[in-house]
Amino acid sequence: MTGFFFKQTWHHSLGMKLLSFRVIRLLLSITVVGAFLISGYFEVACAAEVTLSWKASTDPNVKGYKIYYDTDSGPPYRPASSDFADEGPPPIIVDKDKTKLTLHGLTDSKNYFFSVTTFYDPRGPESDFSEEISLRPVITRKPKKPDGKIQPARSSGEGTEEIIEKKKGNQPVSPPEKKRVETDDDAVIRAGDYLEVDIPTDPQLSQNYDVDPDGYIHMPLLGKIKLDGMTLSEAREFLVLRLKRFVKKIEPPNIRILASRRFILIQGGVRYPGWYHVPEKVSVEELISLSGGLVKGVDGSSLQIRRRVGNTYQRIPAQGTISLSPSDILEVPIPDEYNLIVDAGDLLFIRIPEQPVEASGSTENFRQLQIEVDRFGYIALPVFGNVFVRDRSTAEIEEYLTSRLPKYLSQSSKAQVSIIEKRHYVQVMGHVNKPGWYNIAETANVQMALNAAGGAIDGAIMSDITVQRKMGQDLRSFQVNVYNYTVVGDERLLLPLQENDTVFVPISAAFGNVKRTLNPWSPPESRLEKEGAKKVRVTGAVNAPGIYEPTADMNFLELLVQAGGEAPDADLSNIQVVRENKLVKVNIKQLMEDSQEIPKVQSGDVVRIPYLVKAGYRPLATVEKVRIIGAVNKPGGYEVLDNMTVLDLLAFADGQHPEADMSNIVIIRANGEMERYNMEDFFNNPNRRGLKELPRVFSGDLVQINFMAKVGYIKAQNVYVLGKVRSPGVYELFEGMGVLQAIARAGGLDEWAHSKKITILRRTQGKQENILYNYEMGISGKYPELNIRLKADDIVYVPGEW
Repeated sequence: MTGFFFKQTWHHSLGMKLLSFRVIRLLLSITVVGAFLISGYFEVACAAEVTLSWKASTDPNVKGYKIYYDTDSGPPYRPASSDFADEGPPPIIVDKDKTKLTLHGLTDSKNYFFSVTTFYDPRGPESDFSEEISLRPVITRKPKKPDGKIQPARSSGEGTEEIIEKKKGNQPVSPPEKKRVETDDDAVIRAGDYLEVDIPTDPQLSQNYDVDPDGYIHMPLLGKIKLDGMTLSEAREFLVLRLKRFVKKIEPPNIRILASRRFILIQGGVRYPGWYHVPEKVSVEELISLSGGLVKGVDGSSLQIRRRVGNTYQRIPAQGTISLSPSDILEVPIPDEYNLIVDAGDLLFIRIPEQPVEASGSTENFRQLQIEVDRFGYIALPVFGNVFVRDRSTAEIEEYLTSRLPKYLSQSSKAQVSIIEKRHYVQVMGHVNKPGWYNIAETANVQMALNAAGGAIDGAIMSDITVQRKMGQDLRSFQVNVYNYTVVGDERLLLPLQENDTVFVPISAAFGNVKRTLNPWSPPESRLEKEGAKKVRVTGAVNAPGIYEPTADMNFLELLVQAGGEAPDADLSNIQVVRENKLVKVNIKQLMEDSQEIPKVQSGDVVRIPYLVKAGYRPLATVEKVRIIGAVNKPGGYEVLDNMTVLDLLAFADGQHPEADMSNIVIIRANGEMERYNMEDFFNNPNRRGLKELPRVFSGDLVQINFMAKVGYIKAQNVYVLGKVRSPGVYELFEGMGVLQAIARAGGLDEWAHSKKITILRRTQGKQENILYNYEMGISGKYPELNIRLKADDIVYVPGEW
């Protein structure tokens, strides 16, 4: 007989070390003496078999073994359902007294990989995976059984003997006469998968669903449902049980896994670390590319997958194509030295020397600026003009700016550059309030980008937002389910954004191809009466109150589904329906419990779903309040208590500010009368009679805690920068501040700014003076006298190019 063998040692994570063993692939079942082993034979038919045998562990605490197999190498050992053995999917649990197992019904045309663990408790932790062995059927005829004689032992060269098992009879070894049924019912749903759920009796619930990182899907009406770890058949049965609460007759739903995906955390030495939603089987190269590539200096050969197995973690070398488990972590080493590179959008802090250091010891005079790198990689500096800084380190920018200084400065002083915040530009397009380019923090996610664009508009499909990204020569698209994020608040659902990404928000096809104004429906009264008679209005404790057009034979439960389902504290036992000027009450809860038919909706109904009345609850509108403002930590309105004092109100407001003047508290009563109270005297008075001396406060009172007056305080002088700048607003005037510095403080010019027609509005002796300013000439450095010095309350207005 011929074959091949290799030697390996398995170390048990529970503290045991098993013997080294030798594995031989032959045409017949093999036993290896004196070792823990896996060996096997295959049948030539489409459903082949493998026999595994091993020597029992000597650890008395071991309760059994778990046999893992797959057609792909490495954990997590989850083969496709078509490649399952008849004995079931892995792991197959074997009692500690057994040392042999035959797997039937394997596919003979595929290579299988086997590994083993041991356990003390089948529900508890298990050992690390043994080193893997591989067997592939390449048989051209059915193997025949030996003649029953014991073959002489053959030396392996290391004193280990291999003995061929003795078989009885002359029948060839063959698998059992069991035909494998190919079905997807055994496929297991895992966190990250993309499912199609078809419920024949309820089209509203028939949708595609993402399984969130914790293994849940979120369905209208049914809410949060955990499917992780269930087979498709188990998931169908579970959904039927949940739907029976709401639907009397229901057909079993159809569930398919449209895509096997996983959530993985990529961390360490990559450009954009974070959580990514990727296919279950993916190459390491693809994962690194998705996260922006390795940073400079990273050793790409030492990547590892950190995976949770039971209550422990395993580290697996990450190479080639890997099969991911839910919430795997790709660990990328961080280089010992890494210098941040400036990108478009970054916020920089720059200090530029303006006069030399004198030998007498006078201090240097620096100009300090906060400047944002524009979308094309430039910053605008006084004297220097536009400087290209993208893809340069701060040290390189410092060297360049210092080289541009006059010689009498560059010999003694240097420019200083640091990165205040890493930012980048992304484009938000589609069904949002303000599409366009936005500069956001590098740590910002899709939700933050949408907020920068004014949010999505009614009719946007929040479960199908796409992020378009240029990767090499290809334009890739990634789906992001922001709806799921708004339900569970799990940031693992949101893809990290990269520079120049485009976030696209689609509109529902139900809105048609005709442009319309998406304002609240408010037709004229005459039309409202006519149109309203055909529709149903839903208010109260539902997720999407509004006006709906009922379908034929729609009942109240189906109307609830249309309105997004009931709120968690909805009272379904007391639904109020206004119909033909009469009030009708419907108890859906009781009707469902008694399996009775749900009443139908009629056009023109006004349906109100009340909230459950909570014990001791008082509506906010009826709560009597007293307000406190000024030098306190939490100013606002607070509920009035019986015998409430000023000190009680201060406690509600989290105490006074450190600079509060407690000797001059002002109380304005509801009737307009004003009182003053010195609380410092109260605390300093050793003869006080207790808290009864403190003034009481009542509903409608206003308490003001003043700040202490500062000795020598001078009110700050401001200038105003308005128009086409990135951050228009009020800025404090400093000595020597010019137009260029004011615009730099406001983030620089907008891309639509008319830089040659900037106007300075100044009040001089009660009259307004308009001073024109050419920004391009100012930053050229040739005309320093053009950098007009600003005065208090000047307005710098930058017009747009129209």
